[in-house]
Amino acid sequence: MNHDLTITYLEDKSEYIVLADHLSRNPKLSVKCEANVCKVCEAADAPLVRTENLPDRNEFRVAQSHLKIVENMVPATSLKQYEANQEIREDYLWWNQQKLAFETDVFRPFDAELLSFKVARTNPAIFNDFPELKKANLKSFLANKELVRSIQYKDKKLRAVIQAKENLVLPGARNRPGETGRWKMEVEEGVVVVAKNFGVRKVNVTVIPERFTNWVAQKVHDEHGCSSMNAMLNVAKSVVDAPKIKDAIKAIIGRCRKCTFMRNVPNTYVDLKEYKDLNPSRIGEVVSWDQLSRRSELNNKQLKYWVIIDHLSAYAKMYPVEGPSSAENNKLALLRAINDIAGPTREMVNVITDGAKYNESLINDADLTNNGVKLIITTALSRSKNNLCILDTRTAKMTKYLTMALNESKDSWVIAQKAEQAHNKIKGTHGYSPVELFKGVDQITGKTIKVDWDKIKLFIKKARKLSREANDKMARKKSVRDPINLVPFDEENEEGRVYGKMDRSPIKIGDIIVLSGAFDKNNSRPWWKVCPSEQIPNGIDFDNRVVSTVKMDLRKIQKSSRKLWSFSAIKAVCDGREKITESDLYKRFKSVPECFDANYLRLEDEYGHLWRNT
Repeated sequence: MNHDLTITYLEDKSEYIVLADHLSRNPKLSVKCEANVCKVCEAADAPLVRTENLPDRNEFRVAQSHLKIVENMVPATSLKQYEANQEIREDYLWWNQQKLAFETDVFRPFDAELLSFKVARTNPAIFNDFPELKKANLKSFLANKELVRSIQYKDKKLRAVIQAKENLVLPGARNRPGETGRWKMEVEEGVVVVAKNFGVRKVNVTVIPERFTNWVAQKVHDEHGCSSMNAMLNVAKSVVDAPKIKDAIKAIIGRCRKCTFMRNVPNTYVDLKEYKDLNPSRIGEVVSWDQLSRRSELNNKQLKYWVIIDHLSAYAKMYPVEGPSSAENNKLALLRAINDIAGPTREMVNVITDGAKYNESLINDADLTNNGVKLIITTALSRSKNNLCILDTRTAKMTKYLTMALNESKDSWVIAQKAEQAHNKIKGTHGYSPVELFKGVDQITGKTIKVDWDKIKLFIKKARKLSREANDKMARKKSVRDPINLVPFDEENEEGRVYGKMDRSPIKIGDIIVLSGAFDKNNSRPWWKVCPSEQIPNGIDFDNRVVSTVKMDLRKIQKSSRKLWSFSAIKAVCDGREKITESDLYKRFKSVPECFDANYLRLEDEYGHLWRNT
């Protein structure tokens, strides 16, 4: 806020720009060039485009000096505009380099997550071998030691571990898989377990063979509900140790309607809310609560800390995480932290936190409500993270002191005390440190100080207003991308019938779509066909912006061939009324067009009306 910053963009299309930048940073290498055709000198003297002179994307028609920003900044909304953007002086754009890269890769990998599932689907034979699994939940399954042991005994590696541990015999040369497991695993109550670090404690979790990995992942998804991949992965790792569990969860998320929507939430522009009721009037009224992790710091591995920060005084407290990051441990640590910050008060305490699984489980919790604690979760959907800004800034300040404390001590409580004390002594812009505001005494002399609280509260309100205005400015400057506007197909309405309209494009069952998340290095099908499914009978859910698809050109459609995708993953829509095969699509995209970019393709004129660039 104290500096007038300007960001400049320079086109980076070839190694000449890199070489010119290298020469400019090393004056000893610079040599006066007399030639007029030196590309290095031209690149070094290339004109810059400043952000204050950049028009909006709809008004982008004229070049700035000799340089025009292309796809990575201003996306082409039509073939005509795209070709206009390519009219750049040959001095600054070398087509041969782009053609060389394009001839080897028909598509550049899209920016979205590349989904490649390496884990097999659930084997139906496991229910024939173990019919108890049909009605068992995850908790009862892990409690049934005889069933778990019988499952482990059918696995070659785990069977060797059990025999080696119980018979005190080292596995022989023919049983090599068990030798590694002998040193990493233990046998408790006849079941193979492995030690996992959760905070400052070690917990033994049951080892599951790879054959049952997908069954465990499905149980985690069914019993704990839809969430992000990291949340489900943390839940699974807290109870079992299963190989390729991450790939199994990724496959399940790709087939779940709600998980797909949560994973591909469109980042659209939404006005920020004014949280007038969350401006603090006293210490302990509004606090932030989060978990801070530090992994692989010297001998301390996976150290985790609960962090609570008061919004009015910025006073922070840290508590080591003891045991798994469960909702119960989270609740006990939160009540203890609130008692340290707010004291034995009967007034309501607002706790701002993120959407972690152990936080969502505490919404409307009876123990928290009886103790006057209200949990408020901020999500990316509402863009309401304005209340978390103090948590993020203070956490960044604590990182330095936390790293120093980790190097000095191995005791988790000593580390937390050193880090919080160093942080709470930092003087703020108002002239007071957090510990001085919290205790009301000078941190050096120990004398009582008089604080103008009204002035500090006013500063907090102004800072929040500036933060909202900055977010609003960035959103209106098109830093947040526009959502893809898809409408139902309507034969009688031209707006909902003609493909290629930029403001809105129709989509219906039978259409062929190009998806960003369906492309991988093996060039497997990026083309999917819109079709109805059990979850979405109409094929397209316009309310939740989710579409049901199936792979093209399959002789037999299996469950794994169906996928749900968010609208934000769709790159192009093709009219499904034309009979077209995947090989025909591939041939159209195989040829190199005259004008192109790695993300945008130009089709033949006879097919151009069928497609829409998004």
